[in-house]
Amino acid sequence: DFFVADGEGLPRSTVEREAKFAHRVLSFFSLQTSSIIQMLMSASERISTGLESRNQNYRSLDDANTLIRILCHKTDREASKFLKRHYHLPPSSEYEDNPSNESTSSPSLGSGSAIISDLFKRSASF
Repeated sequence: DFFVADGEGLPRSTVEREAKFAHRVLSFFSLQTSSIIQMLMSASERISTGLESRNQNYRSLDDANTLIRILCHKTDREASKFLKRHYHLPPSSEYEDNPSNESTSSPSLGSGSAIISDLFKRSASF
């Protein structure tokens, strides 16, 4: 209702479509980390073999971009170890919202498309 704003905001169909995708992404947090890692590896393989394009405007639950973001936000040991080993990201405990601990020497999740682009390059090696 906030985004529709009694007809003054976004079209209800747009809000419902975006909310549906967000709910589906949130449901992935209930999956086991090993399942998400396998899905990421499959998505990375599809990209490296050319079966899937790297269209940044296209969002899907099984694309590498979405799966990496889900793993980055899961706060379990397996996700942290995987991201550190394969993408050289700090453990998820270092992602806490604490501006005083931000480092300029390592990429942060807030750097947006630059880090995602780098992750795609690295995921192609799977």
